[in-house]
Amino acid sequence: MEARAEWFRAPVADKDTVAHLILRLQQTPDFKKLAKATKAYYQEAFPAILEEFGEDDIAAVEDRSMRKDVKTWRNQWRETPRQADKMLSTLVYLLNFAVDEGEITGHVLNKIKRLHKFDRSYIIWEKEDIAAFKSDAPEHLKWVIDIATMTGLRREDLVTIPANADKSSHLEWRTSKSGRRTTILVPIVGELREAIDAIKAHKSKNGIHSTTLLCNSRGKPWTGMGLSASFRKHAAKHGIEKTMHDMRGTAVTHYKMAGLDDNEIADIVGWKKADVEKIIKLYINKEAVLAAIIRKVEKERLQNKNCKPAVNRWKKSKSSDD
Repeated sequence: MEARAEWFRAPVADKDTVAHLILRLQQTPDFKKLAKATKAYYQEAFPAILEEFGEDDIAAVEDRSMRKDVKTWRNQWRETPRQADKMLSTLVYLLNFAVDEGEITGHVLNKIKRLHKFDRSYIIWEKEDIAAFKSDAPEHLKWVIDIATMTGLRREDLVTIPANADKSSHLEWRTSKSGRRTTILVPIVGELREAIDAIKAHKSKNGIHSTTLLCNSRGKPWTGMGLSASFRKHAAKHGIEKTMHDMRGTAVTHYKMAGLDDNEIADIVGWKKADVEKIIKLYINKEAVLAAIIRKVEKERLQNKNCKPAVNRWKKSKSSDD
């Protein structure tokens, strides 16, 4: 343990080793821009990786036999599945960096099953995930994560939002689903208005005239497969193993913090109310919910205060007639 601590104070490692890879990763602008919690997540796992694989040549991870060695190493935390999965996902994140840098062509750790069992329907993109993804994402991918996490729209709907769908208070457009014409309505609440306006401003400034609100790097509408491929690649770069579908749960928290009630949220995202309540219970504390409700009530109070009551106008009119 002392040896590992000393290495992190004054790192010395051969250039082509895993130890040197850990050092170089932490010196990159991308890593330094990660959210504090995200960096801490990875840095808590680095010492164990250093102890087990630090002196190994980076190229060793291309050998099929390495997969078994990594699983054996991971399994020493089998009694604490979340910890075991953290160790594995951090090692994968480290090796994805090596691939991105062109130091290796690939590695054999992809698709190793995680030990922690969970219900995917209750997984969401949390603030740390979003911050990590957006830290070095191109604008067209930042737009996707903003709109997805604030609307709860499925991928098929995200790629078809027309550029003219913004109706001030909501997004509205017609689409074909299962051979039927359907109208999609999405309320613009919370930070969604700011996100939409930022997209429009960027596109206008850069002469992008896409027919859809979201577009790819060429200013053309996304295809569903193209969006998924680009999204997965960038998420993997940061060791994020959550999917685009998981952002629907994030949207539930967005709507709740904007002051909508559980029934309204369930209607918008097409979930059962019980599922909405589960997400809220897991990811939003009671104080935050109450604060959001207070803000909503205060906003409505101010709006009503600025409106002259109809009864007063009626009385004035009646007095004039007399």
